[in-house]
Amino acid sequence: MAEVLMRHALQQQGINAQVVSRGLAAPAGRSPHPFAQATANHFGLPLDPQKRSAPVNLVDFQAATVVLVMDQGHRRDILQRYPQAGGKTFLLRHWNGGHDLADPLHAPETVFREQWPLMQEACTEWATRLLQAGMLAKATPNP
Repeated sequence: MAEVLMRHALQQQGINAQVVSRGLAAPAGRSPHPFAQATANHFGLPLDPQKRSAPVNLVDFQAATVVLVMDQGHRRDILQRYPQAGGKTFLLRHWNGGHDLADPLHAPETVFREQWPLMQEACTEWATRLLQAGMLAKATPNP
C-alpha cells in the first residue's frame, strides 16, 4: 500500500521518480494481500494486479535515494544485513512522530484501512521533504 501511496504523493507534486517495494521476508512472487487490495480499491488507488513481492537485495540499496521502512525492527534488520544503507534508511513515519506501523499481515481488514491514512500522510510528507531537500525534482514538461 505504501508503494502506491508514495507514487501518488510524488505524482501529486509533479515529481517523476521510481518507487520500488521490496520485502525482508516476503516470498518472491506473492501477489498483494487481499486486504491490501481491498483497502487500496476502497480509497481509490488500486494496486497493480500484476504486482508481485520480491526480496530486497544489495542492488536495491545501491540504487535507492531513500529506503523507507514500516518499523524499527525492519530498520534494524536492514542495517544488520546492509550496513551501507544506514544513512538512507528511515521510518516511513519519520516526519510524523517517528512511530512504527506494524505489519498488518495477520490482522483484520480494518487494520489495513486504519493504516491507510497514516501511510498517506507519511508519503505526502516524504515527497515534500525530498523535493525541498533537492533529492528529487519536479518533472520538466515536454515542449
